[in-house]
Amino acid sequence: MKKIFSLILLCLSATLPAASAAPEVVDEMSMTLEENIAYPRIAAKKAAHVRKAMTELRRKLADRKFRATLDRDGEVVCVTIPAADLFRANSREVSPEGRRVLESLTRYVSHREQFKVLVAVHSDDTGDEQYSDELTSDRANAIDDYFNSAAGREVNLIPYGIGRDEPVGGNATVKSRAANRRVEIFFVPTIAYIKHLTK
Repeated sequence: MKKIFSLILLCLSATLPAASAAPEVVDEMSMTLEENIAYPRIAAKKAAHVRKAMTELRRKLADRKFRATLDRDGEVVCVTIPAADLFRANSREVSPEGRRVLESLTRYVSHREQFKVLVAVHSDDTGDEQYSDELTSDRANAIDDYFNSAAGREVNLIPYGIGRDEPVGGNATVKSRAANRRVEIFFVPTIAYIKHLTK
């Protein structure tokens, strides 16, 4: 009987988590853009609160004349800016005009407790592919540097240089190539903000 009881205790201890087990640590910096847009997932009972807050954020950004759309079923906001509004041709530095554009976003980007911000910089398919990859990566880092400086502290931002891999259309015309050269800024609610909204 004692052996059976010991065996039951052994089986139970194998299935139960250790009392001191630490919560799962997620390295968002190593995630792809798509993985970061999808994380964190939001429970169905909390989704309505989050969608309401993100819809209000989209409205505020649209009022500031940004092209802002809802993504991930209304849980994420994406701001799309033509690359030419932020950078001069082939430049890796944010232009003076571009700094004025980004200045209007700084107050939202600097809310690191509320939003994880993902910056994805895209190019068209003209020129060398490696050059496009390096250019968009450098531009994404330049935007990160701008926001850190403007906010006066490190913001919760992850930069991505996408290169030519995700065009919104073809590259056959001047207009279509210009559309492909774009910056997407995603505002993803943090776990802390989700908890705050659903208290």
